[in-house]
This record gives sequence, C-alpha cells and structure tokens, in this order.
Amino acid sequence: MSQKIIVGGHGGVGGNGYRAFAYAFNADTHEYKGFSSFEELFKGLADGQVTKVVVPYESSIIGKTKPVSDAIKITEKQGVQLKEVTTFSIPLYHALISGPAASLQKIKKVYSYEIALDQCSIAIEEMGLERIPFEDAHAAVVHVVKRNRPDEAALGPIDAAEKLGAQILKDDMSNAENNMMRYKVFALA
Repeated sequence: MSQKIIVGGHGGVGGNGYRAFAYAFNADTHEYKGFSSFEELFKGLADGQVTKVVVPYESSIIGKTKPVSDAIKITEKQGVQLKEVTTFSIPLYHALISGPAASLQKIKKVYSYEIALDQCSIAIEEMGLERIPFEDAHAAVVHVVKRNRPDEAALGPIDAAEKLGAQILKDDMSNAENNMMRYKVFALA
C-alpha cells in the first residue's frame, strides 16, 4: 500500500478544520494533521511536515479570515511560494456546548476560536456572555467539557460535542442562518 498524503489543518479531529479536510480529501489516500495556529500550519507546509494545507479563507458572515490572511502574508514574506490548489465552501454551525454541570441559564463565559466568536457575536451579546478566545474551537470544547463548570460553554461543531459526550445547549449560534465558510487548499509552488 502506498503512503498517505498528509494534509494540514487548523485544530484537532472533530473540529472545523478536520470537517473541511474530510469534505475535500479521501481518507483512504490522505491523512489529517492538526496544528494549533495558522502560522504553525504554513510552517509545517514549508518544512515538509505536510504536502497541502486546508484553511478557512472567507466567511459569509465576517468576510476574509484575518488570521489566515496574516499567516499567508508572513509565509510569503519568508520567501515561501504558495499555490492555490482548490477552493470549496461548506456550511458551518457553531453549537453552544458544555459539560453536564452547565445549563443555558447558568452560562456566563463562552470559549472558542476568535473566528467562531465573531460569527456568533449577536447571540453572545444578547445572552450577555463573556467572550474568551481559544486556540481553536475543538480545543475549546475539550477544555470546557473537561472542566465541567456550570457557568462555562464553548462554541464548536456538533461533531466535537458528540465525540466527547458533551451537552449541546443550542444547535447553532451563528449570526446568519446560512453561515458558509469558503476554504482554500494550498501547496508549495
């Protein structure tokens, strides 16, 4: 059997980076490797840890994703030449997820990646929640479920909640019903 092609993404298995990978790549021939930041992700591409990267490039709610744009600029300033391989869009749903000790009425803090927090800003403000940025949405869900505090929740994919046996307090907190994320796949030029 031939060796699988390693594709990098932001966050762990169960997060939105993994969902994008699963949408675009065949698991029989490709393997996912998660990174905790976009800078590390593009560095992994530059130094050969991965052959391709899949990144959330533009949201239907907030426009271009600044952390990705910044990471691309930094990578190119370091002399790394990138080429866009493909582009695709998938819907994103940001569920409000907690451990068993929490209830919707008790939540005071919400953890997630900054892009997810921005895409859900209206509901967060209406509920009077304190926004706490985290390295990625999947990691935020893991953090909140492990701590199991009654006043904490995370925004993340329903898949992550189901894998962790977490409680889903609200199915979707997005500012718009049809929250679409355009992803781009890059390789070295």
